[in-house]
Amino acid sequence: MKLRSTAVEHVPVPLRREPVRLVDAAGVRLASYVTEAEDNLDLATVTAFGREWERFSEFSNDEIEAAGREYFADLIPDDGLRGATVLDVGCGSGRWTRYFAKRAAFVEAADPSQAAFVAARATASLGNVRVIQAGVSSLPYPDGSFDLVVSVGVLHHVPDPPAAIRRLADLVRPGGALYLYLYYRIEDRPWIYRTAFHSSNALRQIVSQLPHPIKVAVSEAAAILVYAPLIGLATVIKRLARDPRTHENVPLHYYIGKPWKVVRNDALDRFGTPLERRFSKTEISDILHDAGFGDIRFGEAMPRWRVLATKPVNPA
Repeated sequence: MKLRSTAVEHVPVPLRREPVRLVDAAGVRLASYVTEAEDNLDLATVTAFGREWERFSEFSNDEIEAAGREYFADLIPDDGLRGATVLDVGCGSGRWTRYFAKRAAFVEAADPSQAAFVAARATASLGNVRVIQAGVSSLPYPDGSFDLVVSVGVLHHVPDPPAAIRRLADLVRPGGALYLYLYYRIEDRPWIYRTAFHSSNALRQIVSQLPHPIKVAVSEAAAILVYAPLIGLATVIKRLARDPRTHENVPLHYYIGKPWKVVRNDALDRFGTPLERRFSKTEISDILHDAGFGDIRFGEAMPRWRVLATKPVNPA
């Protein structure tokens, strides 16, 4: 993939309206575009993620590079980003913002939660990044502003994911691309894997409604009592089994070799989030086609589903 170079080095995208307010927190001032009337925003989920990223805010450059290669390298090679203007939607702690800032001309980053302040602090030393507080519906950028719009692990947590994707499609220039990571339905997994997921999902619906300190305690316990044993089992099977993919039948095998911090972070993400949806590959393709995208390519390796869709230069 080669994105057309449209950015002027270190110049932010012009905004089409003034912010609703300026917000100060922990020595950081951000423009906020979020309103109480904003649609396609679940406030409980936004609050949960704000607290999550305040808790798990530190990522080293090496950790970001390793995770970024896993998420992006097969679909977005580095040389395709040279000169590009990128939008990171739902930027959380700002780790993906930092990843793209090393490769693109300019990165705009937006998050509706308090995590925007975490991202702003994490990227304060970067001259080609701007962070604002905004949800998908309140993004203040003109249509067609971006060579690449990225949303990683976000849109399955909004009330209307197809509407959110249509909104992001407007922000992609013709010839540009949208990259998404959306939770998959685990439709291709064996019954024991699906049973484990449905059990954890039932628990999530209970835990996510609890006070934040209790959610944290439950997720930490889950990391120790559930995640760690299953990761250990998958690790042993991977080493001993003749079939190199046998271990993939074990739930949570994805976390083999991952830092313990990532396991704890994802356990809180799994059990502490009130709103979560999952999609099949076909459903994602249909949503992207309906939003006007073509040349839809999926990353086959975990995590799933990662997808890159190109906006036609001359739509039919």
